[in-house]
Amino acid sequence: PKSVTPSQVEDLSALKEASADLLKQLGVSLTESQLAELNGPVASAQVQAQTALAHGVVAERQGTSVAALSYFYQAAAFDPTLVEAVKRSSVMSANISGINLGENIRNDIVWRKKWVEQLKETEETFYKIINNAPPPYTLYYSTVIETKNINYQKETADLNISLNLLASAEWFSALQRSLKAAMAVYDGLNATNRKNDWGLGEWPEKGVSYANPFASKRQDGISVEFELVNQQGNVIGRQTSKLKPSISIDKNFVVEFKANESSTLTFNGVNANDISDKLTIRLASVNGKPPKTAKFPIIAISTKEFLEYRVPTRHTSFADSRDGRKYKAVEIGPQTWMAENLNYNASGKCYGNNPANCSKYGRLYSWNAAMKACPKGWHLPSSRELGLLTASVGGEIKGGWFGAMNALESEDEFCEEIKAGKVLRAKSGWNSYSNSRCKKQSRNGTDLYGFSALPGGYGGPGYFEDVGYHGYWWDSDGGYYSSGSCYTGSYKGKECLFSHKDVVVPGLFSVRCVKD
Repeated sequence: PKSVTPSQVEDLSALKEASADLLKQLGVSLTESQLAELNGPVASAQVQAQTALAHGVVAERQGTSVAALSYFYQAAAFDPTLVEAVKRSSVMSANISGINLGENIRNDIVWRKKWVEQLKETEETFYKIINNAPPPYTLYYSTVIETKNINYQKETADLNISLNLLASAEWFSALQRSLKAAMAVYDGLNATNRKNDWGLGEWPEKGVSYANPFASKRQDGISVEFELVNQQGNVIGRQTSKLKPSISIDKNFVVEFKANESSTLTFNGVNANDISDKLTIRLASVNGKPPKTAKFPIIAISTKEFLEYRVPTRHTSFADSRDGRKYKAVEIGPQTWMAENLNYNASGKCYGNNPANCSKYGRLYSWNAAMKACPKGWHLPSSRELGLLTASVGGEIKGGWFGAMNALESEDEFCEEIKAGKVLRAKSGWNSYSNSRCKKQSRNGTDLYGFSALPGGYGGPGYFEDVGYHGYWWDSDGGYYSSGSCYTGSYKGKECLFSHKDVVVPGLFSVRCVKD
């Protein structure tokens, strides 16, 4: 018997080590390289991929096609080299979205029942995926203690530590990929041209089962208790952090969640006489139980590491085959975005007809030109893809692109920051802004995700405006933001300046492409 940690079971290293021991006892000689292979851990993504593939095969044998397809998509998302999962998902997707039960079932009532069964299976599949999984988060807490609010009369002080609940990028990416199965069902239902007659026109918002993940949220109540211990081993402070992360799927099959949730834990009124030069932060309980029973990782790190761990992104680059120009790119959630504006000379203009502005901000395009401007393998983002970008950075965008980049609120104008805009904007290059209601403030972002949005302004017949203050980006639905037909913002009385696919003034806006 040998004690192992949960992580050694999860990455299979404990099982592989046991296998090596058994083979040795059986008299099987292993080379050094074979022993190294057996004793090494397996990447968690590979373990999750193989597990999802196995679930998919079982579901396929049981005849639950939507569940099987969703698992195959998950497996491919965790490990794109898993050919078996990719092949199975391709075949099964075609079978689901292309099915036409009406050709063989003339009885309309029976046809409807078949579709209700399919919709019910879809709802129950994703309800289980979301609600049966352990919390897909890691809780990081800083080991650096900050002193706040010294009370000289009571001889006490408040001591703070920083917390950050970070969503698992791999898990949410796999969930978003698996939703292609639900989209296939939705497309198939639309193809029947009978959904309204059957009373299914409001699906997925209005479900057919008790478990409809498209109209409800998963809410995780996470209560973590910390203790502050001095050098004498005495507990001099005890505080509980209560976190409530949620997961939901909107009607467009976009996963909505907070990418990270930062907070401060304060040990209030700690007696100054009990505070030693060295203090220990101890994890006391999770949801009232011993910490080792926690179903998600909790990691102590330094302040520097704390900042580095907050946003897991992977930066890449690519060259446009048409002109050889190189662009930075960044993976945010399940998507890969250009990390700078497009600068391909396809009926695009430089702001103020100044080539230097093209180098800094990229070109400004009409919508028709923008639809054709992205390099091969990339495309102009849709409203759905913009929504996914918003969810992936843990913010709500009011007014789509416009709200995201400029942090506009329909009521408070520039007074209230929008988180999604703050983390997507570049760290410099945005001019400060003030008006009668808001103090002058910097509108530079934190650029936590490396998206590096810059205010390239916009253009029209014979004029250019707003460079340094605003950025405008086209989407493929014909608007320059994702949420509807007109925006509300600081331009009072001109809320419908730009409408869906019909621009009152021929606008020239920037372009950011997303990878196919």
